[in-house]
Amino acid sequence: MGPVSLQARVGRRAGWLPGFSTCRFEAVPHILADCVAPHAAKELAATMIDLFNDPAKRAEIKKEFAEKVAGKPYESYVPAGPPPIRRR
Repeated sequence: MGPVSLQARVGRRAGWLPGFSTCRFEAVPHILADCVAPHAAKELAATMIDLFNDPAKRAEIKKEFAEKVAGKPYESYVPAGPPPIRRR
């Protein structure tokens, strides 16, 4: 466990340690996190910037949302009120 934790502290993952293959199933989440997540975050940020700068588009989105939820009251998954007290 010592060499693995030492390598992890300096920024390497178990999938990239000597003796481990990066083609293993366990390496997939690390590859996705390193490659895909930053691009997705940039796309979401760019979309939000575009929406903040375009009031007409925001109004269109609000209208579409209001049409979709019309007649559908919001129901919380959390029950109303505190949970019942159970006495022993």
